[in-house]
Amino acid sequence: MQHDSEVFFAVFQVDPGQIGDTAQLIQDGIAVDPHQTAFGAKEVIRLGSGVINERFGLSDGEGAAMLYYGYPTDGCVGEGFLYTNKDTVSIGVTVTLDEIGKSDIPVPQLLDRFKEHPATAPYLKLGFTVRGMDYAIESGRLAAEVFSKVVF
Repeated sequence: MQHDSEVFFAVFQVDPGQIGDTAQLIQDGIAVDPHQTAFGAKEVIRLGSGVINERFGLSDGEGAAMLYYGYPTDGCVGEGFLYTNKDTVSIGVTVTLDEIGKSDIPVPQLLDRFKEHPATAPYLKLGFTVRGMDYAIESGRLAAEVFSKVVF
């Protein structure tokens, strides 16, 4: 399946000291609901298009996306995800702001643990991280990548 589309992002400023039950993100002076807003960690891993097509059972121009619940978030409300790009895959974990702190494992370490799980590790074998980021998203609004940085 191929789609030509544009993606637009609304940017949120995240104050790590406010993440938790009383968290508020502000966008254009509007408070964001911590039950509907998630904090996540994501990595982009280069594998090459041929490897991606073989591992995911794809043909040229096709893509795949997978969602995971429970283990990736250590039982907190949120999800793990894995999806293909042209020559990379993106893997990440999101946890709603009101759930952060219910697990002893910080979100970036949840991602590290998720990458090693038997359900995802075979897809990532021999790949290397080309980009990593932390971000905030709000359900019903567009995603925002904040603290975006190149890690390798």
